[in-house]
Parts: sequence; structure tokens; C-alpha cells
Amino acid sequence: MFTTFSQNAILAKIKAMYGKRITPSQYGEMLHKTSLSELAAYLKNSTHYQDAMDTVNPAALHRGQLEATVKKDLFYSLLRLVRYLPGRKEREQYVSFFIGQIEMDQLIGCINRLDAEGETHFVPEVPTFLLDYLSFDAVALGQAETGRELLELLEKTPYYKTVEPFALAPGEFDVSSCVIALRQQYYNRLFSLIEETYKGKTRQEMMDIVSTSLELQNITNLYRLKVYFHYKPEELDRFIVHNEYSRLSDRFLQSLAAAPSGDAFIREIAQSSYKNYFDKDDFLYIEYHTSYIKYHLSRRHISFATKAATAFLAYVTLGTVECDNIIHIVEGIRYGVQPEDIQKLLII
Repeated sequence: MFTTFSQNAILAKIKAMYGKRITPSQYGEMLHKTSLSELAAYLKNSTHYQDAMDTVNPAALHRGQLEATVKKDLFYSLLRLVRYLPGRKEREQYVSFFIGQIEMDQLIGCINRLDAEGETHFVPEVPTFLLDYLSFDAVALGQAETGRELLELLEKTPYYKTVEPFALAPGEFDVSSCVIALRQQYYNRLFSLIEETYKGKTRQEMMDIVSTSLELQNITNLYRLKVYFHYKPEELDRFIVHNEYSRLSDRFLQSLAAAPSGDAFIREIAQSSYKNYFDKDDFLYIEYHTSYIKYHLSRRHISFATKAATAFLAYVTLGTVECDNIIHIVEGIRYGVQPEDIQKLLII
């Protein structure tokens, strides 16, 4: 554990960084930019992305570079915070909060491609600046064509034992079960880390952030599988990632699975602890509403945090949402979407 002085220093730094976030009025100005070069110039000259874009020529920047620059700024901001920690163990714990999510996303993307007919190559979406921080070779991951080849790449990583039974099983690779197992591993690792490292209010707050994230992941998966892929209620149980800290009962999740339609699914959620965030008459898409919940939960935690660990975990979510907002604007400008329609996608 680290000293009260280092705790306070990191907490103050996190809150100062959060204080420089893009404001609603700045988003309003960004929405009315008519080209990516105008948007890039605005980010460079009028927001906290000034340093990240210091060597960038806005006029020559394309969409992919702009999005990568924004993500890179968040990643290095998190690493700078981690460097304030006095011990290697603490630094590794903090890094695991966001690197683990990135690794899981890459593995799931690769595994899903193994199940796609005629598409055996996965193109990693991880920026090059992240490659050295991952526990596996993301470039080689994109070349894996079978479960066994994937397993070989994961031999010296924490994911080997999780993927092994699926990769070596006879018959077809059980993609869905492997993905759920990886998600279960990721959340179990976070829960264990918090249980072993933190106490009292800090532990409770961090568990709240992680458990809520998992609850919303389960809700999103159930909704998508039911509405878009027409899974039957009895088929959905195996797609739920277990969460012993959840405020949602198994009975409630079963009622979601049994909902006869998307509207009925939303009405069920409107009877839960998330009732203030779901309205079937004002429903955009499931990922918007679940991200909205995580955003506002994290805002509350970072505003009242007295410990660095809680503030850091909240900042990871808030920074990710800001990146997603900017990417929505980038995509909207690129495809000529009206500002008022782009605005509906922003979480502010």
C-alpha cells in the first residue's frame, strides 16, 4: 500500500485531469465543425488534447489518425498517473484495470473471427503504441486461423488455461463459451484484486464500479442475443457472466431472458435499480444507455472520492466515454450527419 501523501497526490492529479475534460459547450462547438481538419484544429488549440496533438498537422490528419491520437492521449494519461505509485505491485494493479479490458477485447475479436465463414484472419484494432504493453503478440494474434494456433500464442499468458479446453476439444471451436469464459476470468480477476488489496469504503466503491459494469455487460448481451439473434429464453443462461456482487437477482435476469420482445425487455429493466435510465419511449440503443449509466456512476464516484483507487477506476470510464464521444463526432462529420443527430449519440 502507499502512503497518505502519495494517495493525496494521485487523487489531486486525477481530479485536476478530470477538471480539464471537454465541456458541453465545447462539444457544441465541435458538433458544428464541417471537416475533420477543423475538428482537429479545435482539439489542438482549445482542449486538453493540445499536448497530444502538438506535432500533428490538422490539415493532413485523416480519421484513423485522429481517433488513434485521442485514444493514445487517454492511455498515456493513465500511465502517467500510474507512475506516481511508489511500488511495482501497486503499478501493476492499476495497469490491470485498463490493460485487461484491452486484451480481452482483442482476444474476443480474434475468437469471433475463427467462427466466421470465409474470414479466418483477424485484424487487430489495437493501436501500435499499445503493443508493448500486452501480454501477447497482437500482430501474431491476427494471423491465428485455428484454436490451436491461438493457444500457442497464449502459452505464457494468464489466458492459456482459460482458452485451452475450448481449443483442444474435439469438433468445432465453441466460440460463445470461450468468450464467456474469458469475460468471467477478467471480472473474477478484478474482483479478487479489489478484495485482496482494498478495505472498507474504498473496496465497496470499487466493487460497485466493477459490478455495475458487469451487470450492464450482461444486460447488453441478453438484449442483443434476444432482439437481434432471436435466442430463446432457455438458451440465454449460458451467456450470463456470474457476478456474486450483483444487485440484480438471478430471478430478475431470468425475467429479462423471458421477455417476449425488446420493448418488454426494456420495461423489465425499468422496474429495476436502473429504472431512471431506461424509458421505452426514449430508447436509442442498448449500448448508449448502459454507457450512460456507467458514465454518471463514475462522475459521482470521482466527485466524492477520498481515495485514489476509486478515482482512478472512475477516470478510466470517464476518459473512455470522452474518447467515444469524439469518435462519434469524427464519424458524423465524415459521413455528413447533421449535428443534432450526432448529439443524440453523445454521453454528456
